[in-house]
Amino acid sequence: MAQRLPKRTYAVEINQAGIFYGYDQKTYEIVAKQCNRCNEWRFLNQFNNAGKGFAGKHSACKKCHRKRDRWGRLLWA
Repeated sequence: MAQRLPKRTYAVEINQAGIFYGYDQKTYEIVAKQCNRCNEWRFLNQFNNAGKGFAGKHSACKKCHRKRDRWGRLLWA
């Protein structure tokens, strides 16, 4: 019989800036956060990199960034 992987346990907290994020309770590594535009929970690989952002990521997910950029090109073209 195949060995099962241990179930991961995540905890959710809010930082001083009011950003919700999820982290692995065993390693204390941040694994997910909430998008500020669509309010959906997403893993960190679904956010663009930002030097000054929380966990080194933008506050809006890639999907929301694409929507904003698309509308910006249409409005300002």
